[in-house]
Amino acid sequence: MKRKALSPVFVAAVLLAVTACILCLTFYLQALNVKSMYGTDIRKAIYETNEITATLEDTMNQGDYKTLVHTAARIEALSDAGMLHPEIDKARLALAKALYEYADALADGSYSQGAMKLLFDDTVNANADLRLLVQHAISSLADVDVKKMDRAFYKAMNQSSRFYKETTLLARHEG
Repeated sequence: MKRKALSPVFVAAVLLAVTACILCLTFYLQALNVKSMYGTDIRKAIYETNEITATLEDTMNQGDYKTLVHTAARIEALSDAGMLHPEIDKARLALAKALYEYADALADGSYSQGAMKLLFDDTVNANADLRLLVQHAISSLADVDVKKMDRAFYKAMNQSSRFYKETTLLARHEG
């Protein structure tokens, strides 16, 4: 009795299906990894912004130009925090600008006491605005389950932020 041979078309179809399954699994795991890394970056930036805004008024009362400029630069560099929501980004940049202006006026020393008080108040108000937004983001997105929090951060972002972060991560891994 002659045994029936497998058709080359059937073998090719099975191999193609197995390859497709492997590629789908690879893409799924990569997307899951990107979401996780993205959520981690944003979470770190949000919590660092929260720490800075908590102690900023004390830092301003010390009146050290170098510390104020360094703090303003740190706030300006936390761009991942601003990617969560455009309002957080706008408030972050407004605080950095107000802090730079206050530090420059402090270093210049030629401003009146009333002008310095106004600059101080503007910076404190900008700090309060950013702190309120960051506190709201922390309270609405915080969870004990880190994967659930990463998904919540990822869903909270707009589409252009997701695309930018995914391409940045892919470029970083390629280079």
